[in-house]
Amino acid sequence: MLFDLNPSLYIEIGRILFNLTDCVLVNRIDAPEFKEIRGMGLDIILYEFSVNRIISSLEPIFTRDLCIYIFRREKRKRIEKKLRRIMSLERNPNLDNRLKINEIEGEILGYPECCISNFVELKRKCAMGESMPPESKTIVECIESGVFSNIIDFFPDPSFYDDICSLFTSNFYPCSLKCKRAYSIGRRYIEELEEPYKTAYKCKIVSNAINLLVSAFETYKSMKKPKTEFGSILFEFFKDLDRKKFERVLKIAEAFKADPIGFENCYIRMILKKRHTD
Repeated sequence: MLFDLNPSLYIEIGRILFNLTDCVLVNRIDAPEFKEIRGMGLDIILYEFSVNRIISSLEPIFTRDLCIYIFRREKRKRIEKKLRRIMSLERNPNLDNRLKINEIEGEILGYPECCISNFVELKRKCAMGESMPPESKTIVECIESGVFSNIIDFFPDPSFYDDICSLFTSNFYPCSLKCKRAYSIGRRYIEELEEPYKTAYKCKIVSNAINLLVSAFETYKSMKKPKTEFGSILFEFFKDLDRKKFERVLKIAEAFKADPIGFENCYIRMILKKRHTD
């Protein structure tokens, strides 16, 4: 069963099976997992981006980024049509076209409209030097709302998951951690799931927040002196941690960076085993 092979992948794909989205984006698939996915009535497209769609800049940054999209088989034509549109936009990668790519990909993945438009608008403002990017904005929210402090204080216990249901999938940046539409997607999925999948998804939500914490920590470590508002916020947060908490962050970050998917699967399995033995 796919859950036994890769609980993180199974839980991500489950959002399709529960009709919360038509398509999900995953980081990697191994051969045995591919067979299981096809057996679930799902299909896969690999698409290689030639232009960086993440970094906010006026000028395009050329790259090779292979993305794996999983979707219901009957949605293939719709997904292919949108990816062809993205391919055509990449041929003229000005700022407007790159932002349109962000918008189309958000639609493919079923993100809330408010989150897509906010993401695109912040990307535009950041490229113009008028705002921090949406990724940084979400990190600041995690600091100010106590999400990162909860991870440091309570991890591996996932009981604080309910505050961050808006982080319903990895590498998603809601317009706000309190976005009702994003929160309802994560909350609805939890309510639909039975055990052990319910607990596994709670762990995955926490892991999504850990991804942001690690990104923030790596940025902090690379700074000699903060030069931006974002840098100052990070600097103050990590500088004020006592030694024990700082070492906890360092330990989490080292484990996560080594293998994010492996980290997430080990975390899920550890919590499920603990719940089973308690």
